[in-house]
Amino acid sequence: MHAAGRTKRVRIGIAVVNLSFAHPLRLAEQGAITDILTGGRLDMGIGRGYQPIQYPVFGVSMEDTRERFDETLNVLTRAWTDERFSHQGKFHHFPEVSVLPKPVSKPHVPLLMASSTRDSAIIAAKKRMPAILARPFNDNKTVVEDIAIYKQCLVEAGATPQEIESLLDQTVVMKLMYVAPTNKASKEEPYEGLKWHVDILHRITIDPNKAPKSYEQMADRFKQRGAFDYDEW
Repeated sequence: MHAAGRTKRVRIGIAVVNLSFAHPLRLAEQGAITDILTGGRLDMGIGRGYQPIQYPVFGVSMEDTRERFDETLNVLTRAWTDERFSHQGKFHHFPEVSVLPKPVSKPHVPLLMASSTRDSAIIAAKKRMPAILARPFNDNKTVVEDIAIYKQCLVEAGATPQEIESLLDQTVVMKLMYVAPTNKASKEEPYEGLKWHVDILHRITIDPNKAPKSYEQMADRFKQRGAFDYDEW
């Protein structure tokens, strides 16, 4: 909100809200209020999470995250678009309700799906959602291949050329970047920060031997990463 209050045109992006832990009606209220206060400039990234340490805290099984994501997403969009509705699902149950306020953005707050693996990028395409391609450790060739697969899946899903162009315009790639006045500074200054970041990721990553089936790509991706070599980075 501080950034929104100091700007007029820039969009306010959130990456990402973990739908595995969110109650869809509460999230719909919060998202709508934020969208109103930003004048319709909110972009909300959503995902199902990937860090095993979090799930026991919230009493959620990682085996259920795909189903939870789909159900929560369905309720969230209905809360923003339907005047009144009820829901009886696997994880959420409530009688007829009207969720207020409604967002300024129509038909609802723009949603982008976090896609940490190629598999999740394919799911984003099938749902016809822009993707947040979290690829900080992939080379550019792999990123280009993932975008091509995402585009092909949109074609197979029946998206029109105009819709594909719009979704690609909204799709973003997350990469690590450090900017400094000199080449020497740009190499020396980020060392501690990057090493800390990589160490954290190693600690919170899924154990390949314990990864649920729907997280196999994520586990394989981290399993292939060797020791931290700063000069190579």
